[in-house]
Amino acid sequence: MVVFDWAQEARAHQDWFLAGDEVHYNANGNDERAKRFADALATAFPQGIDMADVPMNAEVSSDGTRREG
Repeated sequence: MVVFDWAQEARAHQDWFLAGDEVHYNANGNDERAKRFADALATAFPQGIDMADVPMNAEVSSDGTRREG
């Protein structure tokens, strides 16, 4: 399984949430969430990779780092 730790990234950006809510994203938060999920997927599954070469115990981030467990 490949995991993206969205909670870790979102925790540092309270400005992505509706004021006083801390649960629901504002427009900027929704944009960032979509972008970072896409970046994490691109890191986990690079174009042209053979799926047999994808580690099933990895954690990825949207900044391109990948940690295999």
